[in-house]
Amino acid sequence: MDATYPTYQQFLHLGEAGLAASIYFVNASRNFGPEAERRNWGVRFALEVFQSRLGLVTRQLARSPYMAGDAFTAADISVTYALKLAERGGSVALGDAE
Repeated sequence: MDATYPTYQQFLHLGEAGLAASIYFVNASRNFGPEAERRNWGVRFALEVFQSRLGLVTRQLARSPYMAGDAFTAADISVTYALKLAERGGSVALGDAE
């Protein structure tokens, strides 16, 4: 097994289950919810979860150029999808590393 496989698996699944799942709640509330509910406690909690998991991405990119090391993989696609969803639909500002 490739030494980067566990990291690949971690970030492949983090993209959809960790990052995108949180931002779906934010997008739905902000774009479809009643005006008074667009920043409810669920949205705030989902953003906190997203930001916490975004820290994993930021730390990984400080160690390597891609999510699973030196090569571009499906983990990069998974994480990038979630980050773009957050940036475009959730109004999340991303840092330079992301």
